[in-house]
Order: sequence, then C-alpha cells, then structure tokens
Amino acid sequence: MGSKQGGDDVILQGLEELPQWELRNGSIIRDLALDDSQHAELAERIRIVADTFGLNATIDRSPGNTQVAVCTSPLPGENVVTFAGRVESAYIAVVGANLAQRPVDEAAKAHWWAKLMPQRADKKLAPLPYP
Repeated sequence: MGSKQGGDDVILQGLEELPQWELRNGSIIRDLALDDSQHAELAERIRIVADTFGLNATIDRSPGNTQVAVCTSPLPGENVVTFAGRVESAYIAVVGANLAQRPVDEAAKAHWWAKLMPQRADKKLAPLPYP
C-alpha cells in the first residue's frame, strides 16, 4: 500500500467506502468481472468520467477481467475517490447491482452463459426453422 501522507489519507478514508478498490504503488486499482460487451460499455463510461475529472485512467483487459487504474498524484484525493465512486456506479449500471457486489471470481461464474448451460442440458432444443 502507498504512503499515508497528504492526499493518501483522503484516498484511504474514501476507499473505506469502496472496499473493492485498492491503493497500490501510487494508483487506485479495481478488478471487474466483465464479458467483452460489458467491458466496451464500461470503458466508454469510464473515459467520459475520466475526461470530466481530468484524469488519465488506464483500462486493461484480460479474458473475463477488466482492471481500472488511475494514478493518485499529484491529484487531489477527493477527485480520485469521486472518480472511483463514479466507476462503481457505472459498473453497477452495466452489470446490475447483484453481480457488482460479488467478488471477481464469483461474478465471472454468474454470467448468463454460465447459468444457461445447466438449463440447456435438461431441455430439448427446438429444430432450426431452416435447413
């Protein structure tokens, strides 16, 4: 975790309300379980929020996971925490409140396709209307 001087105190206090965010190496970081379409939608929303606050957010993608990071210095801590809160709101809007509250591994398992597979095994699929 970063130092607890100056703006970091404000950030640490703010992140107490956002427990899934971490302060690491001078950046706040959040891992999110998203599929590709959710990633695209959230990335666009994050870019808008980052531009509004004048922040340079980094959005990295790996299979099933999106990582959002923003450097905390030399920015006021309030802006960084507000940005994190706006990202959380956008995440909830994209995936829904139930999935947003789950840890990354659990949320990834709960995507619609994971729920669909056991249901399909029990049902016969209708024939396709074309050859």
